[in-house]
Amino acid sequence: MPLTILSNKNIQHLLLDLRKEVLHEMMERLREALDEYSLSKTKGGCSADNQPEPTSVESFHGTATRFMPATSSSYLGMKVVTQATVTVPDESSIESLDRGPEDSMVSTPANNSRGALLIMSNTSEPIGIINAQEFTAFRTALTSSLLLLHRRRVKVLTVFGTGKQAFWHVRLALCLHGHTIKRVHFINRDFSENATAILTNFYSYDALVREREGWPSTSFSLLTPYYEEYRRMINKQVRDADVVYCTTPSTEPLFDHRILTETQGRQKGRLIIAVGSYKDSMIEVPKEVIHQAVKRHGTGHHLHKHAEEGGVIIVDTLACLADTGELTQAKVGETEVVELGELVMLQRLVPTAEETSSMSDEMSPRSSFEGPSMRTIFSPSFSKTDSPSEERHGLAHIFPSHRPHRLPSIFHRRKSSRSLEKGGLATASENSLPRRSESRNSSPQPQPQRSDSQQSNNTSSPTHHPPPISHRSSSSVSHTPTLTSGKKPHKPQSAKEDDLCRWLTKGNVIYKSIGIGLVDLVIGTELIKMAREEGVGVTMQDF
Repeated sequence: MPLTILSNKNIQHLLLDLRKEVLHEMMERLREALDEYSLSKTKGGCSADNQPEPTSVESFHGTATRFMPATSSSYLGMKVVTQATVTVPDESSIESLDRGPEDSMVSTPANNSRGALLIMSNTSEPIGIINAQEFTAFRTALTSSLLLLHRRRVKVLTVFGTGKQAFWHVRLALCLHGHTIKRVHFINRDFSENATAILTNFYSYDALVREREGWPSTSFSLLTPYYEEYRRMINKQVRDADVVYCTTPSTEPLFDHRILTETQGRQKGRLIIAVGSYKDSMIEVPKEVIHQAVKRHGTGHHLHKHAEEGGVIIVDTLACLADTGELTQAKVGETEVVELGELVMLQRLVPTAEETSSMSDEMSPRSSFEGPSMRTIFSPSFSKTDSPSEERHGLAHIFPSHRPHRLPSIFHRRKSSRSLEKGGLATASENSLPRRSESRNSSPQPQPQRSDSQQSNNTSSPTHHPPPISHRSSSSVSHTPTLTSGKKPHKPQSAKEDDLCRWLTKGNVIYKSIGIGLVDLVIGTELIKMAREEGVGVTMQDF
């Protein structure tokens, strides 16, 4: 079997001019894998119960090495990444800014994270080796972009940090929403080489790509604490933002919580994506903002309108409850988080940015999810026989009726023991992504509904050899059928589906990620296919 080796420059070559159509195909493969990861009742394929636990080792000379294994029905993967342990200077003047050494698209200092991803067939035949530097930042941003894809309003981006994570989150946002994004604000601890380089990268980006994606007139700015009006400007840039990206290993909140928790800050819905902190000692989003997002709202009259809040934090994996400072310091419980994989398929019900651009602002949602009817929708364990005091938080019965066979498992947390009781995941982590759809002209197969007895008997995936990685139109990594493929594209939505759509498109949504190995496996396989098609990298026949 051939073995393809991709260097960091090879990855950049494949990704920097990535077309939107290819990006959407990658995101489709990612949806399928994450959906199976979170919701599959089997113990095979991409299911969370079939994923080995990651682990970390910290050396005496200040480095942390993280081992991230992954498995699907067709492939096996192992990513190993080593990075210098972050040390935080005791400087109160920059206490809310980026703490750790970061890298940019043009600089690679010695203390950057380094490593590689090995991909094998399910019979352990090596297929590819990928440099992990650029790849890790890209797949993390691609995962986050699943939530960005259907946001109704994306005009202003505010980004904490200027490293690879910051670059790729902005780069993918411009690819998906370039025609609406007017301003991008970077906030960094100083005018470092990385900070100036990221501005140069975007202002000097290929003019044809900028024109094609619709952002030739988008402005980019850099703010540091050395600016005399820094406090006023950071308040304005965070409050004006439609999307806030936090990409730093900070040990202090990146901004004052009052910017978003006071009345003026709550009137606008935002998407906050936090991917920089990966230890319980690190924190980017203030705990008060987390508390506001999971707060239970009463049914009384509210003097001020504010953006809707779903009552939960979205995470890539339940391990975030133990491994991230935001959730541990805010004491967020298991009923107050929902995995991204539990929502990605439902997002097909949400209109795209192009579709929502034609909607009138008068069709805006209610000021908040309040009142008895709303609380019923957002209560996993609430029933007519329950008392209000027994009501639990979360996105419960909003899941549509077209997938009833999955409803019982979603918020009963069948896999909570897997994520929280398997003995502490490693403290050093990274931030996280999967593959492309089959030929656009082919007819997708709907997911068959299985009975409980059938599900219990199907505890493992059949072993088979993976398809050859030679064409982009080959079958998917996980071979997971699309759940909604048989559904009419414009099926009328129920009231519950409307509530979910409004929250995801316009509400206050917080996403926290530490990374899962399955994402590396699926996206890595996609890049190997692309490389072989385009003749990029080194391919050894008969390895």
